[in-house]
Order: sequence, then structure tokens, then C-alpha cells
Amino acid sequence: CQWLEQNGIDAINVANGTAGWRDAGLPIVGQPHN
Repeated sequence: CQWLEQNGIDAINVANGTAGWRDAGLPIVGQPHN
């Protein structure tokens, strides 16, 4: 979860929002760029 720290995203917001974003097929903010 390195990107969480890099973007300063609150863990609760991620828990509540990431699944919904993924269900909608949207790109996840802060996704690692390798």
C-alpha cells in the first residue's frame, strides 16, 4: 500500500471508495506507475 502514503489518502476513504471505483471500472488514483 505504498501509494496510500505517497498520496496522503485517508485509509477510511480508501476502504469506502476504492471498491466502488473498481466496480465502476475507473482508474484508481495513486496506482503505482512502474
